Amino acid sequence: MRRICDSLERQLGWTHYKLNVVERKNRLLAYLERRGEPVAFDQVALTPPRVARFIGHLADHIPVWIACRSDHCKEIGRVWEHLYKFTRIELPPLTRGETSALIQNAVAQGNIQADAREHAAYLHHLSKGVPRILEELLIELAARKYRMDSLSGRHLLELDRRIHEIADASAKLRP
Repeated sequence: MRRICDSLERQLGWTHYKLNVVERKNRLLAYLERRGEPVAFDQVALTPPRVARFIGHLADHIPVWIACRSDHCKEIGRVWEHLYKFTRIELPPLTRGETSALIQNAVAQGNIQADAREHAAYLHHLSKGVPRILEELLIELAARKYRMDSLSGRHLLELDRRIHEIADASAKLRP
């Protein structure tokens, strides 16, 4: 709960002036309810009961968006108890054209190597149209130059992305 308060307060430019977590949570609830604008959460699978209740209470008063990759209980965590308050919206995977446009944009901004444009179909195939995987591939392309014209260069890109995915997942599991 403390991390949720820290994040929302940081976005609002607030400091907590030595308030305890309950006081901070109540102050945030009151403000967010008055404001009435949607609040978005991601990665709620490991949400403790207290945070799930906070999200559920918030959803009683304002629009709350939750980004989930699945509608299975284990992927949503304790927030599943409040799913009746949400409208389910399914977003289809990115099309090959959308993937290509994102790659073009990253090249135009100078974030990734220019020859990635020629391999947009391969990057789309690797990502399966999943935005998160495409983002990870683009991050890898930004971190170092890959020889995209060779099979070994493309395999190295995918291997690096998977290594970082595993490293990130294990870092999230550590206390």
